[in-house]
Amino acid sequence: MSRHLLRCIAAALCLLLLCGCTDATGLFSQKELLQLPISVQPLDNRQVTEFLGETAQLYYPITRQEQSSSPFTLYDIDADGTEELLVTYLRKGISSNVFLAVFSLLANGEWRLLQKDLEGLGGQVYQPTVVRFSDQDARMVLEYPDGEGQTCTLAFYCLEKWGLFLREQLQTQCWVAGDFLGNGYQQLAEVHESADYGILQLRLYDGAVKSERKLHEVSVSTLDPRLRSCHRMVLNTLDDGDRILMFDFTDSRGKEMSDAVRYTGDRFARCYTSANTNIPNFSSRELSGLCVQDIDSDGNSEIPRQGVVSTAGNGAVYTVFWYGIDRDGETLHSFGVVDRQCFFYLCFPSHWYGRIYLQQEDTDTWSVRQLSDSALLLNFTLTTLGAEMPGEGEWYAALTLGEQVMYLQAVEELPEEDYQQILQQSRLLFS
Repeated sequence: MSRHLLRCIAAALCLLLLCGCTDATGLFSQKELLQLPISVQPLDNRQVTEFLGETAQLYYPITRQEQSSSPFTLYDIDADGTEELLVTYLRKGISSNVFLAVFSLLANGEWRLLQKDLEGLGGQVYQPTVVRFSDQDARMVLEYPDGEGQTCTLAFYCLEKWGLFLREQLQTQCWVAGDFLGNGYQQLAEVHESADYGILQLRLYDGAVKSERKLHEVSVSTLDPRLRSCHRMVLNTLDDGDRILMFDFTDSRGKEMSDAVRYTGDRFARCYTSANTNIPNFSSRELSGLCVQDIDSDGNSEIPRQGVVSTAGNGAVYTVFWYGIDRDGETLHSFGVVDRQCFFYLCFPSHWYGRIYLQQEDTDTWSVRQLSDSALLLNFTLTTLGAEMPGEGEWYAALTLGEQVMYLQAVEELPEEDYQQILQQSRLLFS
């Protein structure tokens, strides 16, 4: 059965569930599901209240920058080759916590309600995911943030005969799952504050020891003592097989920076630049919210390094350089400017590096000029949709966020390939 068809069936299942179309055994006929319109979508809160009463309401989990939110999640939780359906919802008047329901697809093509009204650990939860430690050990992971957003609780659920069971909990600041060991399965890395010293520690966990059913700690490392709060982790798998783990941190003074470590097979080793500078010093920045991300869409993330800031009127733009990190140091992948208000990233052609400078022309307007002779290459301005443009000539709306727009004006002498590269690689950053 195709993944697309299974997702359509899942949406139809949710409609039947909320309409009360079940028998006493909790079984649903796959044939009946396929007779429903293919365009059936998950129900909104009004429909949930109408069908289930005042105590039930679909819950849309919190998402991170790259994710989309849905109360309906399909995963092969128990690694048997068939996906299960997880539904997140609230029960008003019963509890403020999120509840879970789980459905499985039987061999005869019928859906079975495995479990419902499984109460979670909090009133907010991130989009559920599965970490597959081995063929026999897959865990549904639900992340519950604390009230201040500084830390969270990771709840690890195993799917057994009658439903999900909570096996383990971890308190952490940040985490990521990936194939650190190169064995084709996933491990889990997480950062938390040491209870003894207040220093951040990085731990790597592998699958459970069968006799204990608890995650097995593979390694533990101490991070830079200046780092206080980790708010993003990304795993890069390089062409040479190296695993580079990147972080975004806030230090003890509230300044933001990044770091990178390489997994060597039994421990994490710190990465350095080609000039032997540590990554936190190399990436320390004033622009709050600038974070590690895949800026050039090559499948691996880059660390931002802030350059000069240029202000005009009420706006400000920062020169930003994005570097890939490996065991030999840093490699420049992209550079351009980021505006402080909307986080528009105007990407410049790579051969402009070291050959241009910014010049303020007017309120909220800048020019990009050649360093050698001050020849104009490009104008850009930050304004609102429909505003009167400065000067003469045509302007192009390159990036838009609500009513805020970044307009570009290129000189006729600018090569077409340079202009197209700017338009194609410029983007709205997430923070």
